Amino acid sequence: MDFVIPISLILASSLAILVMAWRKFPQLRRLTLENSNSGFWGNFFPEINGFLKKISLGRFKGKFFGEVEKGLRFVRVASLKVDRATNEMIHKVKKNGSNEKEEVEGILEIQRDFKGEEDKLITAISEEPQNTVLYKKLGDLYVEMGNIEDAVEAFKVAAELNPEDREARKKLSESEATLAQR
Repeated sequence: MDFVIPISLILASSLAILVMAWRKFPQLRRLTLENSNSGFWGNFFPEINGFLKKISLGRFKGKFFGEVEKGLRFVRVASLKVDRATNEMIHKVKKNGSNEKEEVEGILEIQRDFKGEEDKLITAISEEPQNTVLYKKLGDLYVEMGNIEDAVEAFKVAAELNPEDREARKKLSESEATLAQR
């Protein structure tokens, strides 16, 4: 019985919409197709459409996508940092069987030691995303930190950027082997 009122409101609203649309059909038939070439949004917002057509977006395209790429790389690295920090905390808790405050502070202390160098490398990578040396240095830093998952990611990117780089491939295979042993 509770559903009768909502259903009746829905039906009445639908009927009202159909009546309004039916009354507008003669006016729609009289419209010409001369303005239909400006697209869906152009018909609704002709002033904005005209303004956007005057702007030459082609010359800004490369810069825009470059900035978007930098932003996406920054988000990726930030998510890797968060993932690494949570993995370290989980590993410490599982290893020692408790989650005492001292253990968490110890993990944070370790992260503070490497944070400055890691930030510098990440900034350098965002400025030179094709530089394999920077990715290898970041991977080495992650290995020193004990963060093998991120090290594998960094070495993988270095190996993808320069497939002939034997050092990057060797470090990648060593890191993957270490990760497999865990």
